[in-house]
Amino acid sequence: MTTCQDSLFVLRSGRSFETTVATVQDATVAHRFSVLNVTNIGDLLRSKGQNFSEQLVVLSICNSVEASNLLHVDLRVSTVLPCRVSVYSQEGAVYVAFYRPTFFMSAFANPQIDEAAARVEQILTRVVEEAVNDVY
Repeated sequence: MTTCQDSLFVLRSGRSFETTVATVQDATVAHRFSVLNVTNIGDLLRSKGQNFSEQLVVLSICNSVEASNLLHVDLRVSTVLPCRVSVYSQEGAVYVAFYRPTFFMSAFANPQIDEAAARVEQILTRVVEEAVNDVY
């Protein structure tokens, strides 16, 4: 049985929420990914009258070369693009998380997609590790 722990990569940041968001963006660009969108879900929920006290930002990121290669193999991959990295606060701590591409792209049952997912996951792991540590 697969658990959430198997499918998610989560690290705790020792930085402030705002600094962590900025360092995730810096690390993303340093690894030749683009930040396509930054959605502040916490602010959005609060603006709609929801009682949501934590901070939550989701960054949509993409590597155009990998995305193009994947889409040439199977256009259905578009359903899981772009990659999303979440930065959130919980009980006073800040975390960075992403859903592992190797986990969700395995549904396509294609070795080319599996290889690309592994490459992307390796880069996303480095992005998050660098963002939460003292690299930036």
